[in-house]
Amino acid sequence: MFRIHKIYHDEEKEILVLKAVMDSIKSMVNHELFTLYHNDPNSQIMFETSIHQKYFNIILVDFLSARILDENKCLEALQVIIKNPKFNPNVQSLKQAVESFQQWLGQEVNWELFNETRKLWFPSINQEVELKITRNEYICICGNIAKHNPQALTRQAKTIKKIFKNSGVEIQKNQGLLAMEEFYEQFHDDIFLYHSSMIAEFLNNVLWAIHEYLQPLYTKSKKPFFKNGEFFCHYEYPSEIKDDYVKTIFYNLMNDVSSKPCMVRFKVNEYLKTRY
Repeated sequence: MFRIHKIYHDEEKEILVLKAVMDSIKSMVNHELFTLYHNDPNSQIMFETSIHQKYFNIILVDFLSARILDENKCLEALQVIIKNPKFNPNVQSLKQAVESFQQWLGQEVNWELFNETRKLWFPSINQEVELKITRNEYICICGNIAKHNPQALTRQAKTIKKIFKNSGVEIQKNQGLLAMEEFYEQFHDDIFLYHSSMIAEFLNNVLWAIHEYLQPLYTKSKKPFFKNGEFFCHYEYPSEIKDDYVKTIFYNLMNDVSSKPCMVRFKVNEYLKTRY
């Protein structure tokens, strides 16, 4: 993510945000990381290996947590654009893609199956509990555990302790550490894998919405020309973009949207949306 301490015009910020978000999503939604079994409305993804699944989780945490320009997280930064777009007044598709993903992330994991509520068993601390935890929370905990950073693991133990408390069970911080591996196995290896197709669909929808949002700007900026009998193209910068660095990002962004995203639009099987 861009972390540059400098004052930019709103139009320049928008370019930096869109480029950062697109790059982040493309690092997660691509044919090297997983295989798309495209059969709408019953599509699903399959990771090549468990390492690819872990990488997807880690990059997703960065996408959900890191701040662009030290200001907003990715989805929040897109909301700023939606409320005050600088290059295209038509933001309905982007608004729908972003808000549906945010709403899904903010919902608590649903443990009910066949009219029974499932409880999780943590043998290391001898606790059985129906955890009250949002999808965003468990995704971030699992991604941070996957990084194997000792300092991060201590923070995650505190977070797990807090989640247990909110679920009506008091544990100590060291018990949070003890339960961490069991938490990871149940959430990352089970629930996150189940949710991965849905998450990929959300991310892909955001990417396509950004692509569509930028099409009028791309058409306006693109200036084809011939030189020595060959066809070339350059981009005319919007007048509001004055910073040389942002001009470089703008040029690269226009190159990005000159072709469609690598992953076609897809709809995930309803069975992969009904649990958790």
